[in-house]
Amino acid sequence: MAVRSREEAIALRNEVLDLWAAGRLAGEIAEAVGIKRGYADVILCKARSAGDPRAAWRESVDGHARIVPVARHAATLPGEHP
Repeated sequence: MAVRSREEAIALRNEVLDLWAAGRLAGEIAEAVGIKRGYADVILCKARSAGDPRAAWRESVDGHARIVPVARHAATLPGEHP
């Protein structure tokens, strides 16, 4: 596990959240910033729990599924909760 300073961790978190808000998927974000997909998922889930609007749920392109960061809940029907 990489050891990051507090400032580096905050910058990484902000970069992940900004990319998610820009429409990128968790796997794409992880690859872009050099972290594992699971870590991107954790950042997104914790930010969502904290109420960060950048981590908001999104609908899939076809409108049939919600895009969620956690792999085991990769897609749910609209109105369902993971």
